[in-house]
Amino acid sequence: MHVPLSSETMDRLRREASRRGLNPEDFARQLIEEQLSHSPAAQNVKRTLDLLDQWDREDQTDDPAELERRRKDFEQFKDAINASHSSDRKIYP
Repeated sequence: MHVPLSSETMDRLRREASRRGLNPEDFARQLIEEQLSHSPAAQNVKRTLDLLDQWDREDQTDDPAELERRRKDFEQFKDAINASHSSDRKIYP
């Protein structure tokens, strides 16, 4: 397969390959393989996990009052879910 590239793109490819200590062909192959190995679904999962990690970092606290408030909120949530559940089995024991 032959993929024609503009002279500007080829120059950028050569410079970046050289910076990485690779020849342009190997670098181009690496770029193509990396792009093909990342499905849109996998990228969405990664973005979602990254966002959840960011939220965890933003919500970190060691404030005892805040930690107690969060514990109480969670207990209320569990009680509400268990009370509205249609079977005798508790979802949150």
